[in-house]
Amino acid sequence: MVRPPRGGADGRSRVTRKRIERSPQDTADLTRLIIERAHSAFVSMDADGLITEWNPSAERMFGWTRDEVAGRRVGDVVMPERYREAHERGLARFLATGDGPVLDRTVELEGQHRDGREFPIALTISPIELGGEYSFHAFIQDVSQRQEAVRLIERANDELLRADELKSRFMAMASHELRTPLTVISGFTDTMLTMNGQLTSDQRQEYLQIIDRQARRLTRLVDDLLTLSKVESHGLRSDPTTTLVAVAIEDTLRELGVPDIIVRCPPQLAALADADHLHQIVANYVSNAVKYGSEPIEIVVEQREESVLIAVCDQGDGVPVDFAPRLFERFERALHTEDIEGSGLGLSIVRGLALAQGGDVWHEPNSPRGSRFYLSLPCAVPGDDGSER
Repeated sequence: MVRPPRGGADGRSRVTRKRIERSPQDTADLTRLIIERAHSAFVSMDADGLITEWNPSAERMFGWTRDEVAGRRVGDVVMPERYREAHERGLARFLATGDGPVLDRTVELEGQHRDGREFPIALTISPIELGGEYSFHAFIQDVSQRQEAVRLIERANDELLRADELKSRFMAMASHELRTPLTVISGFTDTMLTMNGQLTSDQRQEYLQIIDRQARRLTRLVDDLLTLSKVESHGLRSDPTTTLVAVAIEDTLRELGVPDIIVRCPPQLAALADADHLHQIVANYVSNAVKYGSEPIEIVVEQREESVLIAVCDQGDGVPVDFAPRLFERFERALHTEDIEGSGLGLSIVRGLALAQGGDVWHEPNSPRGSRFYLSLPCAVPGDDGSER
């Protein structure tokens, strides 16, 4: 059984009074001990802005020892130079008018370490008047970790919003690019099944061709989605070999069935490229030029230092300036192209294919109008690896 202090409640009062009624020296020693052990930096200055107190946490935070800073101007020690003039004006205004908008409240700004490094701090400054003289006392915390945590949270939120936006765009694209060909295939298949005896041979052939085109459209979309998945997961394999660029371009144009495109390429210029990926990139660029641009369309190839530059150029309306930064992003399509068949995947896949083989892609306006879509690949010498096409 716990017994109350001798004297009951009155005994407890005497103990409390004894604790409170310490000598001035004991109080000063206790205050000093609290300041010395505080986790926050504690800095005091007099009315002239000179440092009078500097605890061990301040030493660790700012890199100066107490003996090194005693008597120095506080602004010269803890503040970046851009804050010092405002600090001096604020101190003078307070001493003249008693107005101190940053006093007795927590403010955040940049502190300066001894080595010149700046870091975010939060501080609370309290003025104390004693004997007609003011002194100023600040508890300071390094909030670098807190601000970094806030930045990480904001970045995560941005990524979640971006992911949600991409999901919405994917759903919109899929609902259109999947539903449209499926509806056509379903409609013509149903017609052929229910009216087969009434259809002429030419009609059946026409319907089968329509079904075939829409099936190929679905196949291209599925292939694009699979390729994009490999690009996004870094699972795309690339096998760069020495490739004659002129031959690769001619093969691609022949397969696309667009022989009228002008090609300007040195016949022996070779790039270190994955032949299949190069074909896919050029095919995408040319198809886009045909769909969205205007003739004349030409492909210009040149060697620039250690790179081979392939540019597909057209004289169409060009890419809107506000849309250009998003050209190679997933599911992005300019507003004026929404009535043209497309998934918004092609250029993002092109970028992934180029990066996988050590290249790069970008867009520039053409002159006097239109667009120039570039592919850069490492330069190679024919026959170096025995794999010349």
